[in-house]
Amino acid sequence: MGLQMEEPVPRLTLVARNDHTIRDALSDFLLARTSALRSPRTVAYYSETLQPFLAYLEGQGVTDPDILQARHVREFLANRAQGRAPATVHASARAIRAWTRFLESDGYIEHAPKFDMPRVPPKAQPVLSPEDVRRLLAACTSDRNKALVLFLLDTGARRAEVVGLDWRDVNFQTGVVRLRLTKGGRPRVVILGARSRRALLRYRRNAPHADANPLWQTTDGLRLGYAGVREVLRRTGNRAGVRVTSHALRRTFATLALRGGMNLLHLAALMGHADLTMLRRYAVVVEEDLRKSHEEHGPVDSLLRG
Repeated sequence: MGLQMEEPVPRLTLVARNDHTIRDALSDFLLARTSALRSPRTVAYYSETLQPFLAYLEGQGVTDPDILQARHVREFLANRAQGRAPATVHASARAIRAWTRFLESDGYIEHAPKFDMPRVPPKAQPVLSPEDVRRLLAACTSDRNKALVLFLLDTGARRAEVVGLDWRDVNFQTGVVRLRLTKGGRPRVVILGARSRRALLRYRRNAPHADANPLWQTTDGLRLGYAGVREVLRRTGNRAGVRVTSHALRRTFATLALRGGMNLLHLAALMGHADLTMLRRYAVVVEEDLRKSHEEHGPVDSLLRG
């Protein structure tokens, strides 16, 4: 009887589920943001915010996206919280969440790690007073600078949105201004009041103002850039003795609009917020107004005072 030959056992070949390193995955994420036409500033924000997390992961031996776990995120955020502002830690968490969701959607990992977002305690941000605004306007050395301050204060637009405007984007009849280069890439409109429009018209008298000309120009007729707007505000603020930035003017717009009773949904639309979450920080200021008013005029304390 002949020997029965056993069938050869099939040889198992292990195939790596993902042959990309964690560093490759981050590079891909940044390229995806760029190809999605996110602004260079947004891409730079993701890169700068995620690089420390990448360094932490590699230091922990996490070189493959498959190895990434929620505990790595929690440990990193816990370390970041030492000596850093809550807003800084929250910014890191937002960037990590965006990246890990990308890793899941693009097949690098099966499921994005779930972790609790760090809490940011609401903080009342300073806003400009009417006297601050008057001093700023008095300190403006040109019609352009005065129109720029009023434009930022009256529309609540971001600095990056303002520098991309051309004259054709402004309707002087209705006050509607169409912002094309917005955060998130979704064009929207803001409204410019009558006084601000008059200031803008005064500036236009001595500026090239064909439809395609930039709205905000240097003395040479070139587009005033992001840094140029910052410098105008810095110098004007120094002369006025008022610390002012484009974001301070945006914050003042939102706060004064809330104090004046503007509908929250309308304010969110004007400011380019997808929801009401970002408006909570401004609501803190308004709540403080109510508290102070009640301290002065509350019925029980008023009746029993003395």
